[in-house]
Amino acid sequence: MRHLLRTLLVAFALILGGAPSASAAAPAPTAASLGRALEGLAWDVERRGPLLVVDPQNTPLVAAAPADGGTRDDAPSTTLRTLAPRYARKVLAVGTLTVLAPTTMVVYNTRPGAPDLSMAADRLDRLQALFASLRPAQWRLLGSARGLGIGDVEGQQRRLFAAALPDPFPLQKSRMYAGHTSSGNGEKPLVLSPQQRLATRLRLHRAAELTLATADGKGGMRLDNLRSARPGLADDTETFTMGRETGEEHLSDVYGVRLWDEVPSRPKPGHLAFEIPALNAMAALAGAGTVGDLVRLAATSARLEL
Repeated sequence: MRHLLRTLLVAFALILGGAPSASAAAPAPTAASLGRALEGLAWDVERRGPLLVVDPQNTPLVAAAPADGGTRDDAPSTTLRTLAPRYARKVLAVGTLTVLAPTTMVVYNTRPGAPDLSMAADRLDRLQALFASLRPAQWRLLGSARGLGIGDVEGQQRRLFAAALPDPFPLQKSRMYAGHTSSGNGEKPLVLSPQQRLATRLRLHRAAELTLATADGKGGMRLDNLRSARPGLADDTETFTMGRETGEEHLSDVYGVRLWDEVPSRPKPGHLAFEIPALNAMAALAGAGTVGDLVRLAATSARLEL
């Protein structure tokens, strides 16, 4: 199979601009990855031309086939356009080449602007920035039974207060036993609404932590459950503890600066002009199985350094 290099390189710009794949939803029993789905696809290279797909084995299923008579991935009638959206991909024709490209890509902000050092990426750092801004009267509220609320701070402190709270804010139901909290028996956490989240009050309290070391110094035991002690609450009292936080991985904003955006995929600008005559060279694609193989093939055939 022979093909124009210009078409091949335009396809690279589409494929390599793709965003990371989304997490897999409930996988289909026969095609949890795009690679598995493509194994049963009837694709006639002589009639349709080459098909370019990058890393199909690590491209997970994101949308299962419809349950009401929808086509299964392994059915004979399944087409490439049927499969593509189930794996966050789209079908593009680039000359005589067919490309299965990501639907979105990441574009980095090349002019991010000045960072706001008070808006740290880590939530605990943001909490410390809030504490560093407090006046003595606000510290007294923070250490009181009433606690410190967003109505007790002003100006820049309000932004720090909101940024210091988890978003989303999960709460795990628990109960008191012998002065300590117990886990919530596998119940799903309660996620606060935006209004409830901003109604949260912060309160500092002191608690003991005891570490016992072995005589040989090679081990020990930490009694960190003392930190969860809640004096004054009767046994079997229902309480809430902060659940596992989510949503702070792969941050697109750091120190208040937007670093990247996920946008619909399109060819990215590059240093190679696709219109140059050298890219009219013909190349045999037989035996090329990876992007690296294709780039080396294109460079050799066009006599260009790529």
